[in-house]
Amino acid sequence: MKEAFQMKIEDKILDRGAVLLLANAGEQVALVGCELEELDLSDLILNGWSFEDCILKKTKFASAKLEGARFIKCKAAHADFTGAALVEAVFEQGDFNNVRFRGAHVAQARFLACKLTGADFNDARSLDATFEGCRLNDARLRGFAFKGLTLKSL
Repeated sequence: MKEAFQMKIEDKILDRGAVLLLANAGEQVALVGCELEELDLSDLILNGWSFEDCILKKTKFASAKLEGARFIKCKAAHADFTGAALVEAVFEQGDFNNVRFRGAHVAQARFLACKLTGADFNDARSLDATFEGCRLNDARLRGFAFKGLTLKSL
C-alpha cells in the first residue's frame, strides 16, 4: 500500500483546533508519537490519516470519517468511535481496551494483535472485517454481523 502523506507531525501535544486546521486542509496526515488524550474529534473528516505510537486515551472520534485510517501501536483505552466510518481502517498492536465502536462502520477493517478487552462493538457494521491475534475478553458484540468476518489466533 502506497502512503501518500503530505504532512508528518511528530512528538507534539495537539488540541482540537490544531487537528481541525489539519483536517480542513484536506491532506492525509501522519501523526507519530503525538498526544491527543481526551480530545473531542467527533465529526471530523480524517480519512486516510495515520496515528502511530499516539496517545488517544478517552479521545472522542464519534461519527468521525476515518476510512482507511491507520492506528499503529496507539494507546487508546476508553476512546469513543461510536458511529464512526472506519471502512478499511487498520488497528495494529495497540491498546484499545474498553473502546466504544458501537454502531461504527468497520467493514473491511483489520484489527491485528490488539488488546480489545471490554470493547463495545454492539450494532457495529462489520462486513469482511478481520480480527487476528487480538484479545477480545469481555467484548460486547450484540447485533454485530459476523458475515465475511475473519477470526484468527484469538
